[in-house]
Amino acid sequence: MKIPCCSVCQTRYNEEERVPLLLHCGHGFCRECLSRMFSASSDATLACPRCRHVSTVGNSVQALRKNYAVLALLNSAAAAN
Repeated sequence: MKIPCCSVCQTRYNEEERVPLLLHCGHGFCRECLSRMFSASSDATLACPRCRHVSTVGNSVQALRKNYAVLALLNSAAAAN
């Protein structure tokens, strides 16, 4: 099974700094990439790198929802090994 990775950095997701987070448009990226993009933002929003939809984030990307479907895939891949 192919392990999903972030389409921005091409790094495999994990349950720590590369945890998959969902923007309001439904696209997901790792916490590290979203944190980097958010720190470069001048306000409390993030534009999706894929569709450019603007998501209001607030004070931190920690407010975004985790992508539990991808986390389940990671767990099942780890259990298969």
